[in-house]
Amino acid sequence: MYPSINGNKSDIESTLDSGSQIVAIDRVIAIGLNISWDPSFTIQIQAMHGGIQQTLGLAKNVSFKFGHVTVYLQCHVQDRAPYEVLIGRAFDMLMESKIKNWGNGDQELTITDPNTSERCTVGTHLKGSRPRQTRIDTLRYNMPIKQPQEQDKETSKGENVNVHPLMI
Repeated sequence: MYPSINGNKSDIESTLDSGSQIVAIDRVIAIGLNISWDPSFTIQIQAMHGGIQQTLGLAKNVSFKFGHVTVYLQCHVQDRAPYEVLIGRAFDMLMESKIKNWGNGDQELTITDPNTSERCTVGTHLKGSRPRQTRIDTLRYNMPIKQPQEQDKETSKGENVNVHPLMI
């Protein structure tokens, strides 16, 4: 996912991982987005390689905008993280997120703003696959999308025209 973070429309990849208990951001990304953090609030986390690593601090109330829904998250800042932003279970619980998986591998995330109850659905992408590089796959739909030329031909033949003969 590529939300707007701290008011920056950027290409920062956010990895959704409900197996993680925290929301975290890489130090270099935090600096690049002008996000400051409190270095006195650190925790120890288990790193990908299995070791224990101390975070650098906590960035408080960082704004994330998904579509038209904005949420303020507490992000643990991590040095040399294997991700740009990690969105863990804390986000899922706060936003009452729901994930819909499709048979072709597509996945959509629906979130609910806890303050306004406004909902928003966003598509996800494979890790490392930027949205502009993603090929549109219509296999999950029952009917293929028709090109405008095909629709014009059908209408001119009188097929699929929704007009009652007595109304003419």
